[in-house]
Amino acid sequence: MITRIAGKIIGVYDDGVEIQTPCGLVYFVAVSPASQASFSEGDDVELFTYHYIQNEPSKAVEFLIGFLTKVELEFFELFITVGGIGPKAAVKSFSMPVWEIARAICEGDIKTLTSMPGIGPQKARQIIARLQDKAAKFALFKGEYTERPKQEQDIFEEVFEVLLQLQYKKSEAKELIKKVISSGRQFNSVEEVLEEIYKGGIAR
Repeated sequence: MITRIAGKIIGVYDDGVEIQTPCGLVYFVAVSPASQASFSEGDDVELFTYHYIQNEPSKAVEFLIGFLTKVELEFFELFITVGGIGPKAAVKSFSMPVWEIARAICEGDIKTLTSMPGIGPQKARQIIARLQDKAAKFALFKGEYTERPKQEQDIFEEVFEVLLQLQYKKSEAKELIKKVISSGRQFNSVEEVLEEIYKGGIAR
C-alpha cells in the first residue's frame, strides 16, 4: 500500500497531478478541487495518499488520492464511512477546505453541504447524522491549524480530546486551543500545551 508519495510535479490536470519520484517512476494522483490551486508544474511536493483499488469486470484498477496534510487524509477517511460515498466521488466533492466541510457537518448546515458536487439534500442529511459527533476536531483551526508543523497538529488534536474528557464543551476546548496557538509558541508535547492553558491563565 502506498501511504505517501514525494517528487516533482510534471503535470497538472483538472482532476489531479502527475508526480515523478526520485527513482523516475511517474504516478497520477487525484486531488480535490479545493487543493488544485496549490499545485504547479515543477513544484516539489509530498502528499499523504489514500491507495484505492476498484474492482471492475475482468480487472482491478488502482487509484491514488493525495492530500497535503495528514489531517485532510484523516477527514477524508472519515467522510467515506458514510454509506454510498466512495473514494472517487468523495474527492470530487471536496470543493472547499476540509475545516469548512467539517464546520458545516457540526452545525447541520445543509445549504453548505449541498453546494458540494454530488451532494444532494438527502445525502447531506445522511452525512450530518453519521458524522456530526465526529467532525469537531477537523473544524477547529481553519488555515492556521493545518499550517502548523505536523507534530503540533497531532499534539493539538490530542489536547482537544483531553479537554473533552475533562468535561469542557467542544466550543470551549476549541477556544482554549486557539488562544494557545495565538501565543506564537512552539509546543513539543501535550503536557506543554496543557501547562500553557492552566499556568498561563488561559483556562477559567
